[in-house]
Amino acid sequence: MAERVRLSRKGGWSMPENTVRVARPGLFGNPFAHAESRVAVAMHRVWLTGGMRSTAMLDCRVVLPGDVTFRRRQVLRDLGWLRGKNLACWCRLDASCHADTLLELSNG
Repeated sequence: MAERVRLSRKGGWSMPENTVRVARPGLFGNPFAHAESRVAVAMHRVWLTGGMRSTAMLDCRVVLPGDVTFRRRQVLRDLGWLRGKNLACWCRLDASCHADTLLELSNG
């Protein structure tokens, strides 16, 4: 079963096999930022699942360059490529992360 992996800069650490980096600035990185990371994670979910009409979280900043509509199409197009793979990000494993959404959508 695919799972989240936390990226590390510790000497000797290497990314496990069958793992894809989904941190910024890559295609699968969360383009949203907020003082409370859970809000940025929620906005990422809303963005990918097509619920952008919700205004509750629109105070997030877009922190990746480019058009977020075009980026969304790219992410959704390539989501199947993540199926069955572990996803690596910098978020703590005991906190919510946009990688959880990607795991759910790509393996659901």
